[in-house]
Amino acid sequence: DRVQAAAGQYIAAMTPTIEIPGMMTFTDPWSGETYTAPIQIQGIDPAGKAEVGPLQDYLDSYNQVLEDGVEVRPALRGREEPLGWE
Repeated sequence: DRVQAAAGQYIAAMTPTIEIPGMMTFTDPWSGETYTAPIQIQGIDPAGKAEVGPLQDYLDSYNQVLEDGVEVRPALRGREEPLGWE
């Protein structure tokens, strides 16, 4: 609210984001070995993130799947459908 009050006329969109370190453990399907690796976990508000960047373009459910130029699966969601966790 303070940012919006101070500079709102100059801001087209903004959204909260949180980034925290984490660890991920996975098993290599070929060797069967287990690995643990450090990762960065990012928490976003999908609707807000879509206002400040091209998030929708990168989400699989909003895009058709093509193989050799042939559609093998249509988009699961329409482009007009709002982004969310559902």
